[in-house]
Amino acid sequence: IVFLNLIIFWLPPNSKEKLILCSFLALIICYFLVYFTQRVPALLYHTPLI
Repeated sequence: IVFLNLIIFWLPPNSKEKLILCSFLALIICYFLVYFTQRVPALLYHTPLI
């Protein structure tokens, strides 16, 4: 994800590949957010004592 983000900054501002890569990166980030939201349990009842 970080490497893809760096590639986006290296591309010229008016290139079509930049739009495609930005869209692809946004989809990857949304997928990871949904995946880890379901994978990591919510700590509703067990709050840390610190």
